[in-house]
Amino acid sequence: MLACGRGFVNIDSLNVPQLDDFLYQRAESLRCDDLPASITLKPLTSLQGATRYLMIAAGLVWRGTGVNFHALDGLIAACFAVAIAAAFVGVRLACGRTIALVVVLLWMFSYRHLENLPHLRDYSKAPFFMGLLAAMALVMVERSARSLMAVGAVFGAVQGLGFGMRTDIALNFVPFFIALFAAAMFGKMQSLRWRLACAAVSVGMFVLVSLPILRSYASQSSLWHIALLGLTAPYDENLNIGFPRPAYTFPYAYNDSYIETVVRAYWKRTHPSDPLLMVLTRPYDRACQDYFFRLATNFPGDVITRAVASVARIVNLPFWLPDGVVPVGIVNPTLKSLWQFRGQLAQSVNGSGLVLVLAALTVVGIRTQWLVGIAFFLMCYWGAFPALEFQGRHIFQFELVVLALLAWAGAVIVGAIRAIVIRSSGGSGVTATNVLRSAVTVGILVAATAATLTAARAYQIPKARRFLTAYDHAPATIIEPTAIPLKDGSVRLAVDLFRPTEARADVDEVLLKAEFDFAACGDPAAVNPAFSYDVTDPFLAAFARVTPLEDLGPPPTRVFLPVYSVVRDWTVVAQFAGVDVPAAFARCVRLSRIDDTTSLPLVLPVTVAPDWSRKLYQRVRLDSGLGY
Repeated sequence: MLACGRGFVNIDSLNVPQLDDFLYQRAESLRCDDLPASITLKPLTSLQGATRYLMIAAGLVWRGTGVNFHALDGLIAACFAVAIAAAFVGVRLACGRTIALVVVLLWMFSYRHLENLPHLRDYSKAPFFMGLLAAMALVMVERSARSLMAVGAVFGAVQGLGFGMRTDIALNFVPFFIALFAAAMFGKMQSLRWRLACAAVSVGMFVLVSLPILRSYASQSSLWHIALLGLTAPYDENLNIGFPRPAYTFPYAYNDSYIETVVRAYWKRTHPSDPLLMVLTRPYDRACQDYFFRLATNFPGDVITRAVASVARIVNLPFWLPDGVVPVGIVNPTLKSLWQFRGQLAQSVNGSGLVLVLAALTVVGIRTQWLVGIAFFLMCYWGAFPALEFQGRHIFQFELVVLALLAWAGAVIVGAIRAIVIRSSGGSGVTATNVLRSAVTVGILVAATAATLTAARAYQIPKARRFLTAYDHAPATIIEPTAIPLKDGSVRLAVDLFRPTEARADVDEVLLKAEFDFAACGDPAAVNPAFSYDVTDPFLAAFARVTPLEDLGPPPTRVFLPVYSVVRDWTVVAQFAGVDVPAAFARCVRLSRIDDTTSLPLVLPVTVAPDWSRKLYQRVRLDSGLGY
């Protein structure tokens, strides 16, 4: 609409067939003349409000080129060019020109970087993150008050523009402020006043430029909904959460409707007098936040474990590459061979990222010890927050940070060797005391991190034990299921747990208890019961869950699973149907429903097997093969 001169507005595309065909890619382009003169407008969606500036950029491109998706390649190319240029500026101010060029080229042609390049919405944060690195380098070396103010103003305005493209741009202010004040804290306190002014100007410019986006978030937001999605089962795999898995799990399905249902049921259980929450509203986002912090306060060890897992994966990014795989679009045989060689080389040292980064920090600290703590914190910060949704599209930019740190350490080593060889008057500046002091500093920082995780787990373990015991001792009413044969030779133990709908939109939750007695069925080695749903939309099939179980001896394994009935427009769109098991095992399953869930601290999926007492926290498998 913007490209066609109608303004930044939302419409119902179903009533405009030409636009609908274009949006669903049934047509390659759209002629503005084909749009009717009168079109019914709708309010902006939360996504449109949050990505307003990215959509405006696309609209401006289309105004000049005509409306077609291929024209957006130019916008992607512009983001790519700015990201590469800003990355060079940031690395160049820390390393020599040649080293900076090598580092940027390595990232420029990185598999993970190019893999994300075609995806405009996710890639659009890259130039703003690289701009952050350049701004950090500038404020570290700049001493002029006027220049500091200029850098702060430009940084704030640019990041405000980026905030209208990707929400996580707002996180860039933390490392910027750390770099801004680091120089003042270590020997340059006389510039503190101007650095405070620089910080204030940057925030002011950010608010001014991003005001429409901030207003959109004030009225409708989904940030905490997204954070809850990041706790689901697919992210356990992405983060290398190891075995044995804990006896409980967080909400398991990476599905918006499922998380919406879990949060609605939670709020209905804890605030029974409140009306049903509406998704993408402030009350809904507050409920998501409340639920997230309820999980975090009950399982702080798991939250920190996920952060540590994220850091461990990100510091290994330059070496965590598919062997023999080249980015989409690379067809030249020579280039393909180069990428395959790089993949093989990276695989040969895969898993060494954590050790190499710690060694690099130690080397950097030999010359400038106070930088070790700051660099360590920044690596933890950039490495930890992606744990909220750990995907390649959220982390590809951090590969440059790891490469730059390794290059910086390499530059320090080369400089020390050169100084020794030419016997410069100042000497190399490297002494055994400096090396030892830097190594001890890094060791203390690592030990403090491990101690924090250990303390969080020590706090969590008794809470988790009480949590699981409460489930096992909760009064339950036995349910007599109906056995329905299925085509694959299994049986569905069908149950009807829910009352008839009494509202236009509603969520009903029942905590189901399923006992699996392996001994009664001749000790089968394992069984994979499926907790199935009847759904009207294939998208809602994610509500179903398969829970692999193995025979660990008596007593029977008890599975507790919150199951749901979801009503929309007076219609049941998803409802728990029953438990699917092999026909021969059906007689060894007993189903019950927990009578009262209000006494439980949380309603989560729980599996109480004979070895549950050693499964009271999440563990992480490091890329090196070690587990913690």
